[in-house]
Amino acid sequence: MATLRDATISDMRPVAEVFMGSFPVSVAHYVKAGDPKEALEDLFSLCLVQKGHFLVLEDEGRVAGYVVAPYSMRNLVFSSLVGGGALKIAAKFLSGRYRIGLADALKAAGNAAKNLFGNKKAGTKSDARILSIAVSPRYQGRGYGRILLGAALEALARRGVKAVRLEVRPDNAPAVKLYTWFGFKEEGSFSDSQGEWLVMVKVIE
Repeated sequence: MATLRDATISDMRPVAEVFMGSFPVSVAHYVKAGDPKEALEDLFSLCLVQKGHFLVLEDEGRVAGYVVAPYSMRNLVFSSLVGGGALKIAAKFLSGRYRIGLADALKAAGNAAKNLFGNKKAGTKSDARILSIAVSPRYQGRGYGRILLGAALEALARRGVKAVRLEVRPDNAPAVKLYTWFGFKEEGSFSDSQGEWLVMVKVIE
């Protein structure tokens, strides 16, 4: 039986593995050489600061999926800077710890900045996001994405969030179908170096 719980620092390695297994094309687009696993672990660990908004679904003693749903992106970014997490990541990169090339890192950073801080005309001004959600290919088809997204929306509602935004690739038909089922509506689009994103927004009643 699957168990939903708050993510902990010890979950960051399996969460990174779920991400890599779920989005291999994106991983290959950003990292031509080196192993992104440690960098992903460190990036995901920045999201632990907002308690109750980083959830994992455990099945058979394994992390089968996760969702990161910050109620405030501004708060999340501020906390990562003030808490020193972002600086530690930068130091690891500069020391060569991640073994990721500068060009790959700059491309990923540029796209992330566009996603997080650009495109103000597309979608709601709400600061809440479904920042990342994935289910391991091994556990897909069991309704775990629906469980994770439902729990994330409930957590945001308890925070008093009135609207939440997410971005999804238009060719990711299962994800678009899931979001539409939950009441997300397409509000715009934008492009990065990998292609187009759809911006979808849900009003939380």
